[in-house]
Amino acid sequence: MKTGFFRQGLGRLCCIVGIMASAIILSVPTFPVLASETGDFQIVKATETVAWRLNRKTGEIAVCKLDGDTMICSSSTTAVTKGQESYDTYKADKENSEKSRQAHEMAVLDRVMAFFKSMVTLMMGNGGS
Repeated sequence: MKTGFFRQGLGRLCCIVGIMASAIILSVPTFPVLASETGDFQIVKATETVAWRLNRKTGEIAVCKLDGDTMICSSSTTAVTKGQESYDTYKADKENSEKSRQAHEMAVLDRVMAFFKSMVTLMMGNGGS
């Protein structure tokens, strides 16, 4: 009798786990590919009216909006441009900029100190009279 109850409980548990697994698998969003896997472009649906277009040769990514029968894409080639200078040049320019900023700060501090020195000299000269 216990064996039948155990088998019944195990059967129910397996059925519940199967239903839950099916629900989880069906609820995971899928991104269907609209183009063939062998072409230069891969198009992936993002929403009902937006898709991503990937150029497999160049790596360019475009966001495309579906408007009726037309597809309007904005390219990523102009979004980010690579700097023309090397990292060493960039680093040297940054260090020079920092040195220039420090030199300017020191010049300002020298003028402030000169002002206070003249004030103290003036006060010492007036105080002695």
